[in-house]
Amino acid sequence: MPPALPGITANNATTLAGTADADSTILLTLPDGSVVEVPVDANGSWSYSPNPPLADGAQVSVSARDEAGNLAGPVAVSIDAQPPAPPSVAPSNGTLLEGTTEANSVILITIGNAAPILVTPGPGGVWSYTPNPPLAEGTQITIVARDAAGNLSTPVNPVIDTTPPSVTLELSNGSVLTGLTEAGASVAISVGGSLV
Repeated sequence: MPPALPGITANNATTLAGTADADSTILLTLPDGSVVEVPVDANGSWSYSPNPPLADGAQVSVSARDEAGNLAGPVAVSIDAQPPAPPSVAPSNGTLLEGTTEANSVILITIGNAAPILVTPGPGGVWSYTPNPPLAEGTQITIVARDAAGNLSTPVNPVIDTTPPSVTLELSNGSVLTGLTEAGASVAISVGGSLV
């Protein structure tokens, strides 16, 4: 009985990875015709790092071979070496991180030296993450998008701003109210308890 077809979890220029029956062997036929044997571990995972990296659009054939010599495949794989666009990140006061990313990507958020947090976007690439506890001003954050091929975007480093803006109000004769506040802020004016 042949093994199961190999699964592919990464197919970028520097990493080919996937799943297969535990303790089987993956046979990779590279664009130059050479064949590389990659062992599958006891958890059914395998990975190979081509050197030099493979070109975008290069074709790789992936087969699985069990201990009895039975073959499954091949599975044709096209190399995707194009990283996704950097994710958008909205300004944050530390209680919520949110933004958008391109379709079929996931978000990886690294806070300080902690392990990355995986966030799966919803429809339209909209993503959000609620830190608990909220992040302090000055917290180092790195956010990247990872596409289905395993490519990483250029990192984004949002700035946490927990300081309320200051507002100054100039003297007024009652017909016009003017003043100053920080750039990008909005001002709410209440007259007699009602916002205007």
